Amino acid sequence: VPETIESIKQAGIRLWVLTGDKTETAVDIARSCRLFTSSTVMAYATQADSSKDAEQKMLEAHSLLDGEGDTGLVLDGQTLLHALSSAECRKLIYELG
Repeated sequence: VPETIESIKQAGIRLWVLTGDKTETAVDIARSCRLFTSSTVMAYATQADSSKDAEQKMLEAHSLLDGEGDTGLVLDGQTLLHALSSAECRKLIYELG
């Protein structure tokens, strides 16, 4: 699996992983299969309590990851739920994805 993920990433294909695990477990899984590596610049958008809060967290993530090569965005279910109700957040998710 790690070699396949590496090949897919090198081809410029975006990868998304959706899991019901806790955030820390999901990140550990992403690291173990080399979706995230030691060079991955990571941003977390988690624990949003409204669509406005989700948008702010997504903007912060966008600012952190913009222009970087190997990036990872970690969203939790709560933030994703709020983000999907916002057109701006959906746009940011797509841009970051």
